[in-house]
Amino acid sequence: MNNSQRSKQKKSPGRETEAFVTCITQLNDGARGSRIDEPLVFDTTYRIKWTESWVDLSELAKLRWIKGLSYDELALHYGRTRNAISNYCQNIRRKDFVLPGLADVEREKIKWAYQS
Repeated sequence: MNNSQRSKQKKSPGRETEAFVTCITQLNDGARGSRIDEPLVFDTTYRIKWTESWVDLSELAKLRWIKGLSYDELALHYGRTRNAISNYCQNIRRKDFVLPGLADVEREKIKWAYQS
């Protein structure tokens, strides 16, 4: 098999691995060597399930701005990193403290605490 034949075989998308394995086998074992017809690579898909619990943003807002917990204390409470807590708080501020499960009175207290 010359170089032009090898390059033609490698360009077909589904048979690239087979052509490569065949070329290597023929180079190692000669023209009469064993031929591998199956590719040496396989593709498998595994199902996964995300089991991490969700952080209740309204509870986080209450703990942060009404009770005055720090990012480090909140990280320990929720079992997350300090950066994750910081991102959650930033999302709460972007939503202008409008969260499900948060009463209007609590929202006003949180906004007042955030501004001061």
